[in-house]
Amino acid sequence: MRSHGFSLVELVVVIVIIGIIAAIAVPRMSNAVAGARESVLKADLRALRTAIDLYAIEHDGSPPDGSSRDQDVH
Repeated sequence: MRSHGFSLVELVVVIVIIGIIAAIAVPRMSNAVAGARESVLKADLRALRTAIDLYAIEHDGSPPDGSSRDQDVH
């Protein structure tokens, strides 16, 4: 009489297939994360460049010098 469960060989085959799929997928996910981080960095740098340009326009063409004297204190 045959049992209705899975054999050990069938389970091992499924685990091996899942391992192969994981070995292919994990590096691709890592590359996607690195690409996303690079995109965020580029967007942040563009925003910073825009802020510096606006500051220079508002202060007669002089960029910020890093001191706190240019900040408004209320």
